Amino acid sequence: MEKLMTKTDVCEVLKISPATLDRLVARGEIAAFKLSGSVRFLPTEIQNYVRRCIRASETPAVTVIPGRKRQKKAAAAPERIYIPGMKVV
Repeated sequence: MEKLMTKTDVCEVLKISPATLDRLVARGEIAAFKLSGSVRFLPTEIQNYVRRCIRASETPAVTVIPGRKRQKKAAAAPERIYIPGMKVV
């Protein structure tokens, strides 16, 4: 049986804050469970999370299609403010 990890253990291994760990658990990226009122983690789950992060960083975030130029966004029109008595051109 694997030795269970506490929240502090996981934060030290991943070098993240407890708040960040809470967000990862809430999003379902890291599996956790409560045991006697304390949150615990399986080491294999933490290893799987790290592997998924490594794989995600190896894949390109943007696919570039050769021969196609990126479209520029149109510039936003300046906001017009009407002041009573002002000439409108």
